[in-house]
Amino acid sequence: MALFIGRLQTDVRPRDLEDVFYKYGKIQRCDIKHGRSFNYGFVEFEDKRDAEDAIREVNGKVKLKGSKMVVEWAKGNSRRTNSNECYRCGREGHWARDCHERRRSRSRSYSPRRR
Repeated sequence: MALFIGRLQTDVRPRDLEDVFYKYGKIQRCDIKHGRSFNYGFVEFEDKRDAEDAIREVNGKVKLKGSKMVVEWAKGNSRRTNSNECYRCGREGHWARDCHERRRSRSRSYSPRRR
């Protein structure tokens, strides 16, 4: 069961998340993603009860590098095991921010103002 971990400082690494969450159960996946002001992450447990314990014990109570973490159920399906896939198109070799599918859809909807 995957958890969303929010309000992480920009210097938090996957190992830091593992250090907080390993005591609640076996971790299958631990990722950090980069946001504008804060990073966010995902921790996936093998057992739902372990994830429930982690939410109850960590959400809003545990600080990591100075910030209280937000811990909640991740939305959507659990990620595929191949973390090298683009979230947008599902292909390997690039990240969503570099996805050509995204650029195409933006350029189609963009119409510059004429003066």
